[in-house]
Amino acid sequence: MNTNPQQKKTQEKIRKVAFAEHPLIEAIVKQLYRFSEDEQALRRMEQLRDNFEISSSQDTEHGPEVKIWIKGFALTDEDNKKGYLGHFAKIHPRKVAEGYIILHAEKEEVPLEKHPQKQRPKQKYPNWGHPILRGVEKKKAYDQLVEAQTELDKLHREFPDTSIPNVNKLHILVYSKDPNGGGNPTKKVTLEIKSTPEGKFQILSRDNTYQKKASAKVHIPVSPAISGGTLPEGVQAVQGRFAAMVELKKKKKRP
Repeated sequence: MNTNPQQKKTQEKIRKVAFAEHPLIEAIVKQLYRFSEDEQALRRMEQLRDNFEISSSQDTEHGPEVKIWIKGFALTDEDNKKGYLGHFAKIHPRKVAEGYIILHAEKEEVPLEKHPQKQRPKQKYPNWGHPILRGVEKKKAYDQLVEAQTELDKLHREFPDTSIPNVNKLHILVYSKDPNGGGNPTKKVTLEIKSTPEGKFQILSRDNTYQKKASAKVHIPVSPAISGGTLPEGVQAVQGRFAAMVELKKKKKRP
């Protein structure tokens, strides 16, 4: 039976980005594997191809070498300062003096701009190029409510000074510079999770037009005896009824 391209794509296993703490990757990086035959090592190489994203410059056919990007691999303090999150590694079998065959991960220097992941520069506000906000613009759908909420939580943690979290909602300032150079470069935006007719969830955005109301002056009855004292800003002194009567009697007694 023939399988159409769409079915084949659905049946293909989704490959993930490799990371240094994964048991298979860690065993390779620390050179813990001990194989007695080449075929055993090559089978592990195939496992790498099947489970992890490989470099676009790597031939996907069977071969004695696999090139993948590994998050957390061979990082130095200088790398962290420059924004590296990992490095590319060429992985291949190698025979050691004891007679065993190991899998060796050799770091490959690749410019940071060609890395699939890198640290984002610290900013006070996000812009619409932020991965989460790009998903909002593209109306990305989530299977579970918690998945969408996790995205809002991440955004708040990244920009805690310019966002206010709420239940299934996030108020945030977004950098949206006017191409004509006018107006405020930031915009108040409310991101809110809504369900779709298909039973999924989306994060929708709308302008936050809420304006704080000016506080009204508070009138507090104050006796003339203390009306000359210092009152809180915005509070206006008003004579009480009894105090006003006393003041009126004093005026009547004056010659």
